[in-house]
Amino acid sequence: MSGSAPPLRVLRIIARLNTGGPAIHAVLLTQGLDPDRYVSELVIGQPSPLEGDMAYFAASRNVTPRVVPDLGPEIAAWKDVKSIVRLLGIMRRFRPDVIHTHTGKAGIVGRVGAIVYNLGCSLARRRRAVLVHTFHGHVLHGYYPRWFSRALTLVERVLAARTDRIVMVSRAVKDEVVAQYRVCPEAKAVVVPLGFDFEWVSRLEGARGGLRMKAGVAPGTVTIGSVGRLVSIKHHELLLRAVARLRARGVATIIVGDGERRQALEAAAADAGLAQAVVFAGWQRDPAAIYADLDVVCLTSKNEGTPVALIEAMAAGRPFVATRVGGVPDLVVGPGVPHQSGFLAFDNGILVPPDDEVALAAALAYLLDRPDLRRAMGEVGRRVAADRFSSARLMRDVDRVYTDLLRETRRGS
Repeated sequence: MSGSAPPLRVLRIIARLNTGGPAIHAVLLTQGLDPDRYVSELVIGQPSPLEGDMAYFAASRNVTPRVVPDLGPEIAAWKDVKSIVRLLGIMRRFRPDVIHTHTGKAGIVGRVGAIVYNLGCSLARRRRAVLVHTFHGHVLHGYYPRWFSRALTLVERVLAARTDRIVMVSRAVKDEVVAQYRVCPEAKAVVVPLGFDFEWVSRLEGARGGLRMKAGVAPGTVTIGSVGRLVSIKHHELLLRAVARLRARGVATIIVGDGERRQALEAAAADAGLAQAVVFAGWQRDPAAIYADLDVVCLTSKNEGTPVALIEAMAAGRPFVATRVGGVPDLVVGPGVPHQSGFLAFDNGILVPPDDEVALAAALAYLLDRPDLRRAMGEVGRRVAADRFSSARLMRDVDRVYTDLLRETRRGS
C-alpha cells in the first residue's frame, strides 16, 4: 500500500463493552490505529446490568460506538436475526475493507452478517471485506452443557472456513482452538497478545489507602484481591474455601467486581464464617485505586483466555496466585519451582492446579509470609507487563495482521 492510498476502513464488532479485557482491547484498537492509515468504527451491543459497563472508557478515548441493541450476550434467535440485518445495513453504508469481530457471540452474528455482505459484494462486483475474528479465550468448554459445546464447535468450524484470519490472544488459546478443537487450520491462526495503556500505574502511590478505607480494612493488614466478574467460570467458591483455611492469619480478602453470583457468594462467605474477612467491593473504575491496596492478586478460574486482572496486577508490581488454566501459564516467567504442597512458583507469580483449595491456600500462605518475595515477584511482573502488553505493541501487531492479510487477498486483483 502506498502512502497516498486512502485510509483503510475497519469495522470492529463486539457484543458489549462489559468490564474486562475484550472491551478495553476493542476500544484501544478503534482509537489507537494510525489515523493516516485507518478509519475505524466500533459496533457494540448492550451489557447486562450486573456486568459493568465500560462506556466511560470508550468516552475517555473519544470513541463513540454505534449501538445495535439486540447484539447482546444471550442467545435469542429473533434478536440475532435482527442484529444481522442491522449489521448488514451498517456494512453497506460504511463499506469496510476489514471486518473484525471479537468474542463468541459477536463473532458468530458478526461473521454471518459479513459473509452475507461479502456475497453481495461479489454479486455487485465490488471488492469484498477481509474477515478477521479474535478469540479472547473461548467458550468451547466450561460454559455450557456438553451437547451445546459440541454444536458450538461445529458452528465455529463452519465460520472459520469463511474467515480470512483467526487471532488468538495467547499461545494456549491457539493450541486449544487449533489443535484440540480443530476450529481452523494452523495457517489461518495468529497470536496477538492483548495490549493496554498503563498510564494509571503512575497514580498508584497517590491512590493508596482509598480502597482499604471503603472496604473497612485496617491499615497494615495484608490483603488478597480478586478482580473480575462474579460468574460461575471464575469459580470464586474455590477462593473462599482457600481463604477459610487462612482465617487465623488475619488477612483480608477484597473481591472487586459484580455479577450474577454475588448474592450466592456473599451467602457462602457468611456461612463459612468469613463475613468480616471477605469484602465484596463491587465494580471499581480506576485500576490504580484497586491494585494500590492489594498485596497479592488471586485468580481461581476454571477457564481463561488472557486474564486482564493478572496483567494489571503485574503492571502494578503485584504478584499473583492463579489456577493453571487456559492462557494463564503464558503469563509466568522463569523455570517454575515445584513445592511440596502442589504449586509451582515462578519469577512473577504462582500457579496452582484447578479446583485444589489445599494448594491454593498453601500458595497464598507462601507469599503472605514472604514480603521480600512479593516485592521481587512484583518487579519482575512490572517488566513483563511493560514489555509484552503495551498498547503500542498491540497496534503494531494488528497493523501487521491487516497489512499482510490485505496484501494476500488483493494480490493480483
